[in-house]
Amino acid sequence: MKDPLMDGFWSDDAAVVVGGGPSLRGFNFKRLLPYHTMAINMAFLDCPDAEIVYVGDRRLLERLSLDSRFHAHPGLKVMRENHLESAVCQKDGVVSIPVTKAGAWGESLEDGVCDLGNAGTAALNLADILGADPIYLLGIDCGGADAAGRIANYHDEYPASWRKPADYLKRKFSGAFEDVAPHIFAKVYNCSETSTLNCFLRCELP
Repeated sequence: MKDPLMDGFWSDDAAVVVGGGPSLRGFNFKRLLPYHTMAINMAFLDCPDAEIVYVGDRRLLERLSLDSRFHAHPGLKVMRENHLESAVCQKDGVVSIPVTKAGAWGESLEDGVCDLGNAGTAALNLADILGADPIYLLGIDCGGADAAGRIANYHDEYPASWRKPADYLKRKFSGAFEDVAPHIFAKVYNCSETSTLNCFLRCELP
């Protein structure tokens, strides 16, 4: 995205928010080409045309500050305002946005995004502020476990020590989406058949 972030920038255009859930194993990411795309965390590796890369994890930001793949990605890198002290914020044109107070749903960039300790809700809020409608969720599974019963992703980019028990996703992340769902302006569709997230209508990515 060469233009600065501004409210309504994706006004009434379809957008896809891409997470890292295991449902994306084998997915053809070229299917995203017709859409505005926002990649969350390491999903940027498979979304070379993503206009926005949203990173909401402090530890990951520190790793990405040394990752040439991240710096080479042409998308606009966005993070929470309280991550400004991370080294990655000092280069590569990373843009910071505030976090709303008390978990409120942001209605403008000035308000900020609803984080709730979950990069998925923040990225979804940002897409909503940008005016995207509808918004399709891919890889927002809020579930899926590896052989050890820990959180699974479609990729292997995270250290094993970062992986919490898989039920943590369903318990915390699903609840966060359920809390914000009534406040979203756009129509939101969950495109993961295996997602435990039930607060949005489901469909295949058109």
